[in-house]
Amino acid sequence: MKFEYVFLDWDGVLYNSFDVHYQSIANIFKAFGLKIPSKEIYGQEIGKGTKRFYLENGFDKIAGNNFENIFKEIQKLWVKNNYQDCQLFEGARETLEFLKNNQFIIAIISSNIHDHVPKIIRKLNLPVDKIYTGDKAINLKLAIDELYVKNPQKILFVDDIAENLKIANDYQMTTCGASYGFDSKKNLEKVANYIIDNVSELIKLLKTLK
Repeated sequence: MKFEYVFLDWDGVLYNSFDVHYQSIANIFKAFGLKIPSKEIYGQEIGKGTKRFYLENGFDKIAGNNFENIFKEIQKLWVKNNYQDCQLFEGARETLEFLKNNQFIIAIISSNIHDHVPKIIRKLNLPVDKIYTGDKAINLKLAIDELYVKNPQKILFVDDIAENLKIANDYQMTTCGASYGFDSKKNLEKVANYIIDNVSELIKLLKTLK
């Protein structure tokens, strides 16, 4: 199939922020007096969703019905932990430039709620057409509508979280799992049409699928 659109997640697909994410959650758990999950557990479980991860690892006992407010405070603490000092994955810029040079419409669909993401993208002068942050399900639908996509199968959606790929599958997009990000390759293979092991492989995949 010839694709016209490429939608990409940010963290774990283009931006290498795993270690900063983990150190941030370690600081947050410590601040709230909770046992800090290991890096291995974090990598295995974060794919279920950020809020679910916090609730299943102790915040349900201290938050109760007030979790949404606490989660906002968590997000503020997380932002302070050197997020802007992370780096693009090797090959990320070249991959985006390939997409732009080959007339793909590029959208970043990030579940990150902070304005840091668009600021970093603009600072790095990355060639993208649209940037969406926040709720993944809402923004995937919004991107389809705003970009006047008639056939969602013409979208290749790249994400490193299996739950997000499931959402894209529900919208009839073609999905690609990034095995080098947060979720496990095993989880991604259950739901994705394609798998890449580094971001540069996206170029090879698109050339193959022409």
